[in-house]
Amino acid sequence: MAKMECITQSEIRLTGAICLNHIEHLDIKVVPNEHGRAKVYALGSKEILEKIRRIDLNEPVEILVRDKVLFCGVVQNVNWYYEGMIMHLELEIASLSVLLDCKKKKKSFQNSKMTIGSIIKNVIGLERSGEVGIYAEDKRTVSPVYQFQETDWQFIRRMAAGLGSCVYPDVANRNISIQIGIKDETETVTLEHDNYDYGVSGDFFSEEKRYGMLDKSFFLFYKIESYEDYDIGQKVMFRNRNMNILEKRMFMRGAEVIFQYKLGNEKSCFLNEYSNPLLSGMSISGKVLATQNELLKIHLDIDEIQNEEEAYWYEWVPETGNIMYCMPQKGTRVQLYFPSEREDSAIAVSCIRENGASCSSMSNTDHKYFANENGKQFYLKQSEIGFMNESKEISLIEDDGAGMKITSNQEINVISKQKIEWKANKIVLNTPVEIKMMRG
Repeated sequence: MAKMECITQSEIRLTGAICLNHIEHLDIKVVPNEHGRAKVYALGSKEILEKIRRIDLNEPVEILVRDKVLFCGVVQNVNWYYEGMIMHLELEIASLSVLLDCKKKKKSFQNSKMTIGSIIKNVIGLERSGEVGIYAEDKRTVSPVYQFQETDWQFIRRMAAGLGSCVYPDVANRNISIQIGIKDETETVTLEHDNYDYGVSGDFFSEEKRYGMLDKSFFLFYKIESYEDYDIGQKVMFRNRNMNILEKRMFMRGAEVIFQYKLGNEKSCFLNEYSNPLLSGMSISGKVLATQNELLKIHLDIDEIQNEEEAYWYEWVPETGNIMYCMPQKGTRVQLYFPSEREDSAIAVSCIRENGASCSSMSNTDHKYFANENGKQFYLKQSEIGFMNESKEISLIEDDGAGMKITSNQEINVISKQKIEWKANKIVLNTPVEIKMMRG
């Protein structure tokens, strides 16, 4: 960490998608669990304004001082006004991490051997070249994890909360770069300042705070100003207390650039663990990959690829309960249902038939069929109920109009330990061979 002399206004410039040299004012903020933000006020021209209107919004701009990057991001908003003949530009820039916060996505991570850190790296590496530093204690998932209607940034924040940690964007990196937790590899710097502000983080007073048993002193913070540029997470000794830099602000006072730091205990900025409320009551369709006892492996529709070996064994809970053993076959479709927002609550339900057009028995929705793979059927119609095999050579049918009908191409045995009674105005038994009745 190099000590720097006071940075002056004349040393600051903007390069990249927008080039500006006459910077009037600058304000940069980096806080945990949020995108870095910068506001730049500069003198401009019509030519520069026209170029701004044509730039690719994903093309980065850099705030430089002495060829060192103070901030790298993408332009979010541009305002301008004239003062006489002079044009003043106001640019709002967000750190490159904002590119992770543009599109809501759906995806599952079923491999129980993955750690939360590897899931975060997988999310960033899917579409773009990104860098992730994991400085929190990593842990394996015990059940599948779902990114459901969340941007990559929202999902990463929730995963960091699962580690009891926080997220920081690396605002000086020319690539998308984030860190989970606070880096613990820097030497301690002793700071001495007579002018400072101090207070207690609001998390201490929150009923939902993760570290409710920690002493109030863990949430004590100091704010100091300096001419020197330190990194987020830098270990410092201040007023005989070991702390870290938790927040950083860079702004101009007159012609000088001032660095303002918030010092405190790293745990005071950690996120509380939370779930995705959008999962509660949600069903996701998928195709059965494998079955075992009363468990299923599913390739969910929200995933392009699902390796069977890495797929999770979900519990199969049909509407009938365990009255009958009716497992879906490989290749059939089921619903993965979330009775609560907890990801480990997911169960497989409702095997969905999709052969209504090709299967004559299923074409009429008023007719209910329950059939197994061996052709045995039980059906319910509006005026008829019956049991039969696939060839219909053996059947038991109760028809509201015709009565009870038993059909068989083999023997029909009626056996009872007690008496058998047949009562009717007329009983007809037909057989091509013979009818035998025995009394034991």
